[in-house]
Formats: sequence, structure tokens, C-alpha cells
Amino acid sequence: MTTTHLLYLHGFRSSPQSAKARLMAQHMQAQHPDVIWLCPQLPPSPQEAMAMVSRATADWPAEHMAVVGSSLGGFYATWVAEQRGCRAALLNPAVNPELGYNLDAWDGYTVARETVLGLARFQCV
Repeated sequence: MTTTHLLYLHGFRSSPQSAKARLMAQHMQAQHPDVIWLCPQLPPSPQEAMAMVSRATADWPAEHMAVVGSSLGGFYATWVAEQRGCRAALLNPAVNPELGYNLDAWDGYTVARETVLGLARFQCV
């Protein structure tokens, strides 16, 4: 299945200007210029971050979208993939983030945690 839309989610206290995000952006521009690329600056609040991502990708076709997430972004990517039914690639994902992330206030925390801890459903490469 062809990917037409790619979402990159950075980690906690990171940004679209991180080394990984910039390398991904450069690669996408050089090798896949027709793919719609989004790497938003995520707010510290998990609730706000996922609401922003949901709004930004609402009209993206799930069957042609993918999400890449690094660290806490990898944790978020599991939630996006579960909600949208799209593919996800996780880079060193936070698998059980509880300390310092204020995730208790986010209603998607339980779903994302159960998803990432049940990695048997995913192909690990």
C-alpha cells in the first residue's frame, strides 16, 4: 500500500528541529517529494498534543497514511495508529511513560499504554 501522508511525532522536550526530525524531513523531500509530510511542534500537554494531531490529520486517508514516533512520540504514535487504523513505526518508544509526562490527564493514555505494552500485535523490525 502506498503511503501518501506521513506524520512524524517527536519526543518529550524535543521539536521538529531535532536531528531525527530534520533528517526525516530531508529524506522525504529528496526521496518522496509527493508524500505529504507533517512534523508538528507538540505542546507539553498530552491531551492538547493528541487533539492537535487529530485535527491536523482528520482528512488524511488512513489506508495511505503512516506515523513515525520517537520516544514519547512513539508512545503517541501507537495511539494515532490505533485510532486511525494506520501503520506506525516506533523509534525507541517510551513504552510505559508515567513519570514527568502528566499523562494521567489524557484520556487516550490507557489505550496507548495497553497498545504499546501488547507489542505482540506489531511487527518489530
